[in-house]
Amino acid sequence: SKSSSSAVYLTNLTLDSTGRYRCEVSGEGPFFPTDTRYEDMLVVALPDRGPRIRGAKRRYSEGDTMNVNCTAIATNPPVNLTWYINRRPVAEPMLIRYPVFNISRDNNNTLHSTVLGLSYTVQRRDFKVHHERLKLKCVAFLYDVYYKATDVSVERNRPHHHRSTPPTTKYDMHRRDRKSVV
Repeated sequence: SKSSSSAVYLTNLTLDSTGRYRCEVSGEGPFFPTDTRYEDMLVVALPDRGPRIRGAKRRYSEGDTMNVNCTAIATNPPVNLTWYINRRPVAEPMLIRYPVFNISRDNNNTLHSTVLGLSYTVQRRDFKVHHERLKLKCVAFLYDVYYKATDVSVERNRPHHHRSTPPTTKYDMHRRDRKSVV
């Protein structure tokens, strides 16, 4: 056993093992002094992988609305999700908080999937930080036992200039500047 005089090691825990535990230590006789302590224990189920970002396009233009979701699947309790754009946390009005989706397992345990949406209007300044790229990052965390981040970079959509006349060459400019003599 990995337990010692100062720590208790528990094995074969399930989500149902969450609860209040009591530890009692007794001394030698003849008086058998006893000390009892209580502690709450939370057993967590961590996801197999980091959060997923869905809905991001490869390119955006200034003024485009970016609608993306970050999802963490199969956790207990539900994880916390946070969005960042170019390393800055996203303000609450741009976030879409979806209800937690419950998943029942064969052993009657319930796991949760968490989705946090982001609806953001792309601005010119967003592309100045990372050399014409905007960096989206989603962080999933659960207390101090789990922290995973996923990020994607999107490019600036270059506007196409449509010209009705062909580009002017140096030669054409000189011809236009000459006056015709009749």
